[in-house]
Amino acid sequence: MLVGPGADGMFGACMDRCAQGADARGPAMLARAASEVALAGGARPDLLADYMAYRLAGETSLDWRGAAREVRVEVPEWRRIVASAVASHVDLVGLSNPDFELLFDVMEVRM
Repeated sequence: MLVGPGADGMFGACMDRCAQGADARGPAMLARAASEVALAGGARPDLLADYMAYRLAGETSLDWRGAAREVRVEVPEWRRIVASAVASHVDLVGLSNPDFELLFDVMEVRM
């Protein structure tokens, strides 16, 4: 959901890159694969790497958690404060779909 409708395809593309050799399995190479695949698929690299880590939680030979840390997008503190304030004062469930989508777009939130 966070990655987008092409998540399964991007998962497969990242896994194909991992199969290219042992050097493709390190966090730096996985981060590069996530960045390139996400760029091609219109997704955020950090969300794709997190998705890969979630899907491959039991796989110890691929360090997707390390890759996710390498491509992490830091959110400025002021955005966290604003998002927290909005979340605590707005009835998100009670918003109509168009109002929710407008708020979603304005805040550039990726859920």
